[in-house]
Amino acid sequence: MEPTAPGAPFQNRMAEHPNQTLANYMQCMLHGANLGTEFWPCTLTHSVQLCNMIPHSITNQTPYYSLTGKHPTTEWLHVFGCRYYARKLGDQLHKLNYNTSTSIFLRFAATAKNVYYYDTDSKKIKTSMHGIFDEANFTVPERE
Repeated sequence: MEPTAPGAPFQNRMAEHPNQTLANYMQCMLHGANLGTEFWPCTLTHSVQLCNMIPHSITNQTPYYSLTGKHPTTEWLHVFGCRYYARKLGDQLHKLNYNTSTSIFLRFAATAKNVYYYDTDSKKIKTSMHGIFDEANFTVPERE
């Protein structure tokens, strides 16, 4: 084994190439959603889920199919950073009351039923099972 020089990851291309691919995905998602680096863990998870759905150039199969033997479904796929209207918990005083909070979609949980989102009012990352995705209006607040 021969170590690589400091600051020269290109010398170890086989190991560094997947990391660079994920870093590029993450950078594009964070910049596209106008979010800061504090959201990189959610972006990394979303990037890995996307990479698992893309066919490999040599095997022409997705990593998901190679692992499970099932073709991946894209019904869970949503744009990172899109608007997400999460249903507020608690008693609903009136049927016509505004019962959602405007938030930003970050990623799905492992089950793909729960959503991690950033609540713009409380400035916290929360989870929800009930909400609506608004990918047509991809607007997020400016970073501070």
